[in-house]
Amino acid sequence: MPLDSKRGDFRKQFLFVRGKGEVDPVGLPPGWSCEKLGAWNLYHGGQLPFQRSGNFAVLGLAHDFDVGEVLEDANCGGTSGEQRVLRLGGRFLLFECKEHDRIDIFSDPGGSLSCFLHPEMGWLASTPALIREVFGARFPDRPPSERKVLARLVEHSGTWYPAGLTELAGWELLPPSHKTEIGPEGRLASQRIWPASGTHETAPREVLSKFVVRLKEVLGSLASYCPLEIPVSAGRDSRMLLACSREIRSTTRYSVHSPHAPHHAPEVEVSMALAEVLDLDHHIDEARDPERVLCMGYGGEIARQHYVFEGKEIPAGRRGGNVGVCLAGKLGFLDAGIPPEEMAFVTQKLEAWAESLKDIPVALHGDLLYLEQRMATTMSSALYRDDLECLFAVAPLNAFLLYDLLFALPQEFRRSWKVGDEVFKRAWLATSLVPLQKTYLTGRERLRVVAILLAAPVLGADTMRAWRSPTFRRMLTA
Repeated sequence: MPLDSKRGDFRKQFLFVRGKGEVDPVGLPPGWSCEKLGAWNLYHGGQLPFQRSGNFAVLGLAHDFDVGEVLEDANCGGTSGEQRVLRLGGRFLLFECKEHDRIDIFSDPGGSLSCFLHPEMGWLASTPALIREVFGARFPDRPPSERKVLARLVEHSGTWYPAGLTELAGWELLPPSHKTEIGPEGRLASQRIWPASGTHETAPREVLSKFVVRLKEVLGSLASYCPLEIPVSAGRDSRMLLACSREIRSTTRYSVHSPHAPHHAPEVEVSMALAEVLDLDHHIDEARDPERVLCMGYGGEIARQHYVFEGKEIPAGRRGGNVGVCLAGKLGFLDAGIPPEEMAFVTQKLEAWAESLKDIPVALHGDLLYLEQRMATTMSSALYRDDLECLFAVAPLNAFLLYDLLFALPQEFRRSWKVGDEVFKRAWLATSLVPLQKTYLTGRERLRVVAILLAAPVLGADTMRAWRSPTFRRMLTA
């Protein structure tokens, strides 16, 4: 549920306001510090990474694809923030200070360092809970009828902040993949900067080779910054991170948590089998390591096109309330059974978001719906909860460059769910031995796995260990 219920721990959150006297330092959470960005004050918890160089500042943790390392110098080397941000990945906000007390703000593509914007004032705050903690009743709630609608949408769809809206009036989610320009007058403009207006399909072999190299690079740079913890579930997204962590496995901690049925759920058994086959430092239902960066698989849904628009569903070029209703249906909002007139403020917000897609290829609309109306509104905010148990939580797949590679794949290839399978084979073949989302192998899967195992002496120690893994052997013979 939204973090409004998790008040009191803001070690890795932040507040961005203009002018003196707007915030009483005594009322800030313990251990916070203040950075001056022109006439603006950036207050943040001491455990939230921050760096500044010249006119640029970065809050959070960013991988720099130009140098292949975690960003250590916020200076953009003469380029604009708009150009620079597209070469970064991770969980961050990039600030570019301009003349006349204006600042351009850029987020990662999934908005994973989640924050809310007050358009009239140009202020930012990481969560509604923080806004209430610092400002009390200064900012009123939405009308009771709207709060009731939002609560029902949260309950029925699992989206924490539907359409980027919160119960606090006047605050909305900072839009990912946009340049948001703010000044003394508040928000001046918000312009989409990604993805490019033109795309082209490339052969899967070429794209996937680059994708594996780049994802390994991200994980390697994060591991050089700080040891990692990678949760390993029964799904594809965490398996992609596992496969691409092969070169850093000796220093990486792998874990699994199964709160619904500890030690008996498929998540645990699948994770155990992987640990036995791959010789992992594996932990079941244990507390996170507070000295490690936690790597979540959020964003992996783009590899299989979680949302797809077909035929008359496509919102491009359509006008009127139908667009908002169409998007609400995709997001599961209509399942709540709320009368259209009561949910109009939500569908109108979705319709306004759809306007930003007018120059974007239709084939990518579903992907952007997922990143900006599902991941940014829910999983990204959940990373603040994950932060409480680790040094810092990130989503390594969340990078403009990695998504651009996936966008270049043929649509049918992504929809067939083959991306993950190819990543497993290219990055760490033995990760493909253990079944996904179940504890048994189908007949066809068994034939493929046995063929790999028979070549074990050639393929290395990982596949040799598979013969000796009790958990995997149960799956093989089930």
